[in-house]
Amino acid sequence: MKKHLLPIALLAVTFMWSCKSKPVWPEADQKEFMDICEQAMYGAFDRDTNFSYCACMLEKIMDEYPDPEQQDEVSDDLILEFADACFDELGIKMP
Repeated sequence: MKKHLLPIALLAVTFMWSCKSKPVWPEADQKEFMDICEQAMYGAFDRDTNFSYCACMLEKIMDEYPDPEQQDEVSDDLILEFADACFDELGIKMP
């Protein structure tokens, strides 16, 4: 029985570590980002595609910059990298 406790304990610690919460942008900041992004994307694709793209971008930026005050530090190169990744992940083809 004791030999089974160690793997279970290690699994529990690994699970707890992976669930460790990371900082989350306040909802108001997320909404502001989405509003600005969707306005910028208006007419590029249909509304659902624009929303999905903006949500993907928001997720990537929040992962890279947990503090919303840092969003101004995002370089143009990184934005292009995130945009390409989101287009690929969502299967969006440029018109």
